[in-house]
Amino acid sequence: SPRPDVGGAGGGAPVEKRKTPDKRTFIAMELLTTEESYVGGLEGLVENFQKPLTETQSLTGEELGTLFGNVSPILLFHQSLVADLRDRIHDNWETNDCVGDILLRGLPYLKLYTTYVNNYSRIQEVLEGVNKNVKCQQTLMTCAYKAMNGPLGLQSLLMTPIQRIPRYVMLFKDLLDKTPPHHADHDALERSYASVCDIANIINERKRIEENVQKIAAILAKVDEETKGFITQALVENTHTWEKSKADETVSCVLCKKDISKGTKVYHCPVCKSNAHGAPRRCYEKVPKTCGMAADMADLVRPGRILLRTGEAEHRAVHTAEQYDGVATNKFSKEIQEKRRADIFLFTDVALLLWERKGHADSDYEFCSLFYFHNRVKGKFASVNRLAPTVLEVHPPTAEAVHSLYFETEDLCDTWLEQFSIRIRESREMFEKDELVMDEHGSAVDPSRPVWFTLPNTCPVPGSGGQFMAYVVNMKFCDGSERVILKRYNQFFILHQKLKKQVGKKNLPYFPPKKWVGNMKPKFVVKRRAELSSYLNGLDIKYLQLPCVKHFLSTGCETMEGERLGEEFDIEDLDSSAGELPEKTDGNAGSSSGTQDGHADLQGTGQDG
Repeated sequence: SPRPDVGGAGGGAPVEKRKTPDKRTFIAMELLTTEESYVGGLEGLVENFQKPLTETQSLTGEELGTLFGNVSPILLFHQSLVADLRDRIHDNWETNDCVGDILLRGLPYLKLYTTYVNNYSRIQEVLEGVNKNVKCQQTLMTCAYKAMNGPLGLQSLLMTPIQRIPRYVMLFKDLLDKTPPHHADHDALERSYASVCDIANIINERKRIEENVQKIAAILAKVDEETKGFITQALVENTHTWEKSKADETVSCVLCKKDISKGTKVYHCPVCKSNAHGAPRRCYEKVPKTCGMAADMADLVRPGRILLRTGEAEHRAVHTAEQYDGVATNKFSKEIQEKRRADIFLFTDVALLLWERKGHADSDYEFCSLFYFHNRVKGKFASVNRLAPTVLEVHPPTAEAVHSLYFETEDLCDTWLEQFSIRIRESREMFEKDELVMDEHGSAVDPSRPVWFTLPNTCPVPGSGGQFMAYVVNMKFCDGSERVILKRYNQFFILHQKLKKQVGKKNLPYFPPKKWVGNMKPKFVVKRRAELSSYLNGLDIKYLQLPCVKHFLSTGCETMEGERLGEEFDIEDLDSSAGELPEKTDGNAGSSSGTQDGHADLQGTGQDG
């Protein structure tokens, strides 16, 4: 049969040849289609699971907050992102084939994923409860749209934010590889790719931490309660660190239980929060030496503590005459233990030795020793030396005992000598490092604080009146871990009011007042971020333990309606005197006006702030 005429010679209309998209265009289209699919999944998570579970009250408010935490801000950002990508790739690609500028604008909001990832282990715990909750099961199975049959669909959808960042890494890399160096999009794509890799590294680190927690839990599962008690005691360093000051308020003496009046001298231990009389009672000198540290310090599982290596050796301990509260005599007691088989667990900051226990029904181990490589109270460090080709001698910093470890081969002895030496050296380097830590505003931050704060940018969040601006608060802890929360200016304001009532205005750092006009100008927003950052970093360390501060640092601004603030903080209980509340010209703390400080539409938040 004759072929159809495509050139017009046979009288037929010419057929227009369609241009085949190049590889770069294909990758851009894949970025758009996967983004549309991802947004659809997040919308399904909110519509098909969050709303029904909330309406039926199948879960508590805390459980709902854990499951769906900052899903709404993440969804809002990606809805905006997919709209920009669709406009560029689908509608205007022929005239502008650049997407790097769009990706760069969205990169600050990817910080939201660090909070989601940090919370994911708690999400899994709640999901386990959902599987056992009959009411939840009924609600999930009767949803208008069942995603993969109830709980399985919920679990899969909650996993998608974790999977999205690695997908970005691949897509950004492919797009960058297919973009010539002279292309107008190359530099922006290169910066986008580097930034998304940083976010991916944070997620991978979180996965590593979760695996580490499981390893430590497996160790603790093999010991009885008595051994766990010994481990807890050993994790608590043994001397109070008394600080002399005047009492800000009336407190009770930890020894005699009598009141220490406000304004009088008091000895305060910032570690265990104890207070004791100074002269003439001098109760602080009579308080037992053992200091009860914060609960997280007495837990083997804690952020920043990584199990690096495990092994086994024959162990013998020689106890010295030095005690925690005595003076070294360089003499040894006659107590020299017999050799016993021991397992060695080397962590980033401590070493744990457990004797093997055979034929015991309750546990596989018996406590031997646990010591830090650096004792902060005494200011001393552990040491290690080689006694023989297969024997190491380890001296803990408290010098209560010397541990001799007998290995089977010289290679094993070499390995453990190197590992102990590295941990001791790094502990010393961390202690001796004396550098100022600077925040992004150029202000010095005390590195000894348990946490310091930065406000790198702002983020849009949904509310009943539209989208509003929230400050991204990045918390960096002394162990190196980080957490991100979103806060509106009103929440900072309420916190300041509560603190003024509890500790007094003179004991607080400068708090920036509200501004009615010009509060969305970029220069003002940058200045406001710096002021709020300085405020948080300027709070006394002991104030971080107050309930109102703990609540502020553990919650976000997910609802943006004000109801949550009304539930958690008694607004009427705030000091409403004329001298304490801002003047009318500075704005109303409860207003939801779009021109008020802390509010902006989605486009407005594209500015630096």
